[in-house]
This record gives sequence, C-alpha cells and structure tokens, in this order.
Amino acid sequence: ADNSTIAVTMSEAVYSTNGGSGAMAISDFVLSISGGTAAITNSGTPASIAVSGNVYTLGIGLSTLADGSETLTVLPADNGIYDASGNESSNTTQSNNTATLNDKAPPTVTSVSSSTADGAYNTGDVIAVTVTFSENVTVSGTPQLTLETGSSDAVVDFTSVSGATLTFNYTVASGHLNTDLDYASTSALALNSGTIRDAASNNATLTLVSPGASGSLTANKDLVADGVLPTISSVSLAANNSTIAVTMSEAVYNTVSGSGSLEAADFALSISGGQATVSSTPSSISASGNVYTLGIGLSGTANGSEVLTVVPVDDGIYDVAGNEASTTQSNNTATMVDAFPPTLSSIALAADNS
Repeated sequence: ADNSTIAVTMSEAVYSTNGGSGAMAISDFVLSISGGTAAITNSGTPASIAVSGNVYTLGIGLSTLADGSETLTVLPADNGIYDASGNESSNTTQSNNTATLNDKAPPTVTSVSSSTADGAYNTGDVIAVTVTFSENVTVSGTPQLTLETGSSDAVVDFTSVSGATLTFNYTVASGHLNTDLDYASTSALALNSGTIRDAASNNATLTLVSPGASGSLTANKDLVADGVLPTISSVSLAANNSTIAVTMSEAVYNTVSGSGSLEAADFALSISGGQATVSSTPSSISASGNVYTLGIGLSGTANGSEVLTVVPVDDGIYDVAGNEASTTQSNNTATMVDAFPPTLSSIALAADNS
C-alpha cells in the first residue's frame, strides 16, 4: 500500500542459473516506471528481495512519492531467471507484470489568485481569493486563510471548493489597508480543525509560496483593499493669512471612482471668534502631491483670535478605493495671524502739562 515493495509470483520454481540452481538475487529482476512523477532509483535494480516459495518480494526504490499515475513494470533480467529444465524466462515479453502505483503524493498549493477583477475595493466590498492545489481535493470543516491587511490581519473562512481550487471570500473591513493584497505568510493557510485531502486521502501540504513571489496573490493580481478613510493630516497657515496648506493622509480624488483632481469647491472654510469672516469656498486651489494649498477669502482684518477650520465637503473627496473623507476632521484648524495694527485707544494729559 505504501509502494515500498511489489510481490512477484512466478509460475514455477525458478533459479538464477540454467542448471536448476542458484537463489534469486536483486540483479535477476528489472523494475521500470512509465508516467507520473516518480522514477525508479538504482538503475532499475530492486532495492531488496525476500523469498517465500515462488513469491519474490522486491523492494522498490522511488525518487519521490508517487502521484498514482505511474505504471510499474517488472521483468526478468537478461540471462537471469530459469526453471529447473534450464528454460529462460523472457526478459522482454511478460503478462501480469505491471501494477499502478498507489497515490502517496500530497496535494500541494500551486497558485494563489483571485476571481475578482483587478482594482481598488473599500469597506464592505468582497474579494474572492482562490487557492489552487496540484490536484483535485475535498474539504471538510472550515479552513482559514490569513490576509495581510495592515495593522490587523484578516482571517478569512473557506467558502467553497471546485476541483482543485478553494475559494475564500474576503470582505474588506473598516481599518484594513493593503495597497497590493496578499496573504500574511507562507503558513497563512490553516486547517482550523478541518481537512484538505485528495481522492487517496492524502492530507494536503498547506505551505504557500512566499508573499510577493511567483505564484502568490500579489504576483497574480493587482488588488487594493482599503478600508481606511482619507483624512486631513495637518494644516499650515500662511503668515499673511492668505492661504492654508492642507495635507491629506493619502492620494485623493473628487469622484468615487478614484479619478478627478480636487477643486476648491471640495473644501469648506469657516471661522470662529475674532472679527474677520471668510468665504466658505476657498478662493483658489493648487496641489503638490497630497498637499492642497487653498486661498482664503477674508473679509475684515484678523486680530489673531480667529480660528480657521477646513473640512471636506459632503460627497467631495475620495481615495482610490472610493472611501469618502468625513466632513468631521481633526488636525484641521489654525489660529489666524494677528494682522490688525495697534492704535491709540485714548490719551490723558498731566495737569501741569509736564
């Protein structure tokens, strides 16, 4: 059953010489294999021989585990096997001398990919990750695949199997971020108390190729899993209160499809305190990478007690995956620079005019 030996039954008592004497030796038989992946070692000579009457049990030396598609053939060696009358057993033509090796090779992972189209996906979107084995497999229980998704990894349950391919449906969650989705490590596929086996009940080898290597998810697909909203990282006010530089946390666009440059109308400005007021829409916009410099349309002169706030407008700013920037932000305020000159508020003359 483990392909370690083959028992060869001869039709009559045989000998290693044409004189009707001499015990069979390993050199009196020749083994060969056709098909499959395994090969016979030691130039086809059996690894061992044991005798019980007319049954000769030959040791089989294999180069690798058989996958079940190999046909093993046994022939007498030339000038190797004789009966008591000196008749030589044919070393070229025999019947009843072949056997199909038992499948002992475990299924192995050949590729990790996805049936989901390349692109960027945000919170709530589903990405179907596929794990393909070297042969058809059956699955019991709920194996799991761990994906690298930023500060917290995603552990995804097995969904279905078709032939040699397992599918794991991954739902992008809030906070997940991976600019080129892949699994966490070579040991990211786990049985989780389930099984993955071939038709011969060989347990699958679960080792994956290294993330990023040929055959990995990131090598086969271009998928962005982005469950992180774009935010305002910081703001910087010009010394003359004329502009405010707004740094976004990532590349942003003014459409949900991840295209379109930001416009002034995608931001809103407001002021609290002081005496100056501001137009809600910036007067201008310029971009350098993720930094957007907005023109400030002031009415009146700031006295330094005004707090300027900048926020994205509703349905205004998106990242490449379609996550919308919230209209509620932190790191988005700046105190206006005091541009109001000092004035004389009153004078008082000494009584003696001194």
